[in-house]
Amino acid sequence: ERMRNGFYIADGQVYISGWLYWHTVYWKIKMKKTINNRTFPVIEAPLLRDIDFDAAINFERALDEGSFIELVGSRGFGKTVWQSSYAGRIYSIFDRSQVLVSGGNSSDIKVVTDKLSEGLDTIHPVLRKKRLRNDWKVEVLAGFKTPDGDISEKSSRSQILVRNYQDGNDSMAANGTRPEFHIIDEIGKIRNFLKCVKDSDGCWWDNDKLPEGQEAKPTCLPMFTGTGGDMEVGADAAEMFFDPINNN
Repeated sequence: ERMRNGFYIADGQVYISGWLYWHTVYWKIKMKKTINNRTFPVIEAPLLRDIDFDAAINFERALDEGSFIELVGSRGFGKTVWQSSYAGRIYSIFDRSQVLVSGGNSSDIKVVTDKLSEGLDTIHPVLRKKRLRNDWKVEVLAGFKTPDGDISEKSSRSQILVRNYQDGNDSMAANGTRPEFHIIDEIGKIRNFLKCVKDSDGCWWDNDKLPEGQEAKPTCLPMFTGTGGDMEVGADAAEMFFDPINNN
């Protein structure tokens, strides 16, 4: 329940989102720890930093407002860790959910899927899911088979899908998906990035059965990330970054 919906502390004054609780208690990442002046590689839950608390607030705000997130910044403060953690929570906690991991080339996509795979393989065993498919270039599908070889009706069927925009040449790579969370990484390297966003937009809405009078908003949280720098092909990413109102 806490990982799904979050909870309040301090007599209701402070909200801890479901993702922040998952991220700092159950998720696992590779990090370095110094003990007695010696540094060791370890796999542990991320520390709760101020910037992680800010990220949690902004994830919730984007969902409430129906906005997208574009996050561009220096290396090393946790963009890919947040993406993989947020994706891992959806895959692990919500049945029949769908996460979409994408980018402009297979190498950039692999950076995200590697962190996601590492996290899913090292979380507490009660949260791990057996997999019917385990192809990190195409699809990871949660579920298991009965002794007779049939897919069990109790299978979660949550998915992690991988799609490649091919340096912006395949702007419709996401077509046919319906994710709850869509990662587009290293956006400064993707030519025609805005066209990729426009052609993917139809995957982010599923409001056909909304009550009358209720305002439509995305049923997916798209998160576009990149590293700052002077890149000739990054003009579209910059246009979105400097005009957030018209780009949601």
